Amino acid sequence: MASTFSELQNKYKGQGFFFPSDDIDPEKKDMDWCKQYAEAIYSVYMRDRAAITTSDRAIMAVHRLYGAGKQPVDKYKPMLMGTNKKSDGPGMANGADFLRKGLVNINWEILSVIPKFKQVVLGLFEEIDHTITANSIDESAGIDREKEIYDAWFDKRYGEGFRKMMAELGIESDEPQYLPDSLEEAQIFHSIGGFKTQQEIGLEEAIEATFTLVSDWKTLKRKLIEDALDINIIACRDEYDPETCRFVSKYVDPIGLVAQYTRENDFRNSKYFGHFEDYNVSQLRILTGMSETELSELAMSYCGYNGNPNLDTWNNFNLYNTTNNSWGYDSFKINVFACEWQTVNKKYDTYRTKNGSEIVQKEKFGKVYNSESRKTTVTDVRLMYAAKWIVGSKVCFEYGPLNDQARPNKKDCKSSYHIYKYFGKSLVETIEPNADMIQLANLKLQNGLAKATPAGIAVEFGSLSNMSMGGKLLSPLDILTIQTQTGTLLYKATTHKGVVNMPGGLPIQPMDVGVGKLLQDCISIFEIQLNFIRQAIGIDEYTSMSGNAGQGTATEAKIAVSATNNVLKPMYAGVIYLKESMATSLANRIPIAVLNNPMCYDAYLGILGKSKLEALKISAEKGRLYYGTRLVAKPNDQDKERIAQSAQAALLSGKNGVPQLTWPEYSMVMRTLETGNVKYADALLNYKIRKREAMEEKSRADMLKAQGEDIMRQTQAKVQLDKEMEAFKSDLKIKEMAYEYMFKEDAENTAEERAFLKEMAMKAMDHSNEQEKNTPQIGG
Repeated sequence: MASTFSELQNKYKGQGFFFPSDDIDPEKKDMDWCKQYAEAIYSVYMRDRAAITTSDRAIMAVHRLYGAGKQPVDKYKPMLMGTNKKSDGPGMANGADFLRKGLVNINWEILSVIPKFKQVVLGLFEEIDHTITANSIDESAGIDREKEIYDAWFDKRYGEGFRKMMAELGIESDEPQYLPDSLEEAQIFHSIGGFKTQQEIGLEEAIEATFTLVSDWKTLKRKLIEDALDINIIACRDEYDPETCRFVSKYVDPIGLVAQYTRENDFRNSKYFGHFEDYNVSQLRILTGMSETELSELAMSYCGYNGNPNLDTWNNFNLYNTTNNSWGYDSFKINVFACEWQTVNKKYDTYRTKNGSEIVQKEKFGKVYNSESRKTTVTDVRLMYAAKWIVGSKVCFEYGPLNDQARPNKKDCKSSYHIYKYFGKSLVETIEPNADMIQLANLKLQNGLAKATPAGIAVEFGSLSNMSMGGKLLSPLDILTIQTQTGTLLYKATTHKGVVNMPGGLPIQPMDVGVGKLLQDCISIFEIQLNFIRQAIGIDEYTSMSGNAGQGTATEAKIAVSATNNVLKPMYAGVIYLKESMATSLANRIPIAVLNNPMCYDAYLGILGKSKLEALKISAEKGRLYYGTRLVAKPNDQDKERIAQSAQAALLSGKNGVPQLTWPEYSMVMRTLETGNVKYADALLNYKIRKREAMEEKSRADMLKAQGEDIMRQTQAKVQLDKEMEAFKSDLKIKEMAYEYMFKEDAENTAEERAFLKEMAMKAMDHSNEQEKNTPQIGG
């Protein structure tokens, strides 16, 4: 008879299974070696030596129940009913106490506010997402980007003529999406992520398709956020899907997660990982090739576990159905432990010289030469191995080196598991006591309502006795009837001896009964506990949409929502880290798979197109597989609307009535915006506006400079003209003085000579005066 699953578990709990040696021939790392590794990891898990222990898993399950508002109600019954102390210890109150306290009238359903607050948090991050940008980090990446920059600039200047020439030859060429006006603009475009290589563009599209087309990232993100709120640890993995021949992102339940213990919250130092999957016997028959006897024994050992029938009904399922050619136990669920671990394979290379050239020859494991003609080097190569072990069997499947494994650098290797653990308590664990107080207050209120006495009055009987009216004796009941019907109360304030009959006041007093005080107490409890939950989670009244949400201003509401986001940012940062870590892994794995797997190549052909896919294939062939990824927040509709409005305003007006954008520039910004490149559109808009403002500023400076030069020329001309005028006047004065002297001093000349000289002098003076009249006057 096969061992039961419980006996198999005890086997791995009771003793440790040692890890096999890594320092063996890689050819010998077969199924038995992989099974030994899987058993060792499983034993660590069963002995509570892994990062998540048995007690951790039990506590996680309770936190999840609280997060769903389904925590056990049994914990609240002793708080209301008390306990009976017996000889064998305290126990729950008996049935008589249960009836006496009226607890049979209580609805024990959980009144939990935690799911509401969780939904608010999920709603806050529902529309927030990030796109992946991939950047090659090898030594030749920078050269490629510089080439893209200068190619774009060259295409701007000479591309149109080149395309016309190609069109005349009957060769079509694609119109580039973006061309810079200058090298400066090209550098700006490069600084915001433009001019990516074909490999980088292809990777970004392939990774985005992995998250959106092949996988359901929105659902995965929602599960991760819920785990972050509930249990403070999140996990996922990237995996090659043989059915679609593409990589997918998969959720990993942290309760079933196995990882080597580490103090790092991102588990970067852990060397092995694993999780549990359920397979049907019919699936294992196809995947493993196990004999029917082995499958039958395996199914029998799992009776009573994983929802399988109990062992006493085994004979009803250990039958073959000839109608549909299946066994009765084909649907039994079997635990399969999927795991990965890091190992080291030694690589032996012998270098020798032949015909003047160096030859490298691979050697077998352990074969070493150390001579002048031949020298062997031994290199440690880190690799991730993987296996799926059927727990409790001797069979592994899908074992060996992890296919297309990621390498963040030349020496290291990266697991397909991505884990992030937050420090301290989870948000749900923090507010569990408050949820308990709210539930207890609700139960006590229900119990108070069930046992509450109806409202009534207290009657002082003596002041209503021995009263008569119209000779008729009235009983106290008659007086109460009159008071009820007419509102008139008849009573005796004193006795026949004049003694005060009712020192306490009126004979009828209302009784303070019912649940009024209890109701107020419960309401106060609710408010106090809800406020504490808001403070603990960071969800204020605006965000939680409470009854007081509309009492503040719009500014206060924005501040409140912003504060909420700030409180929850550390939690969401873990989700972002996992997405970025997975993207980095995919950036390394996809090119290798495209290179080595024709089916994978065909699967990605429809997503990327041939040119980008070939670029990825070439990068894998050349060993250029080192890519860094980062996340950029996706723009929302408000960002797009803001840029569109800014572009429209820049097109219509500007300083001095001159538009800041031309129509072609506006069209370029809007086309870029329509493609979803909001960041590029924003940078392009800002650059064009700055460029236009710089051109206008230069134009104004040139105009002012020209005006200054013109004024200076006019000033210089005036000064020169003034100098010439002064010189002319000076010459004229000298002539006049000369003529006068000549007439006075030349007494020896004859009268006829003096008359001739005088006539000539007068003509000279008339000519000088005529010139002075014809001379233009500055400013006149």
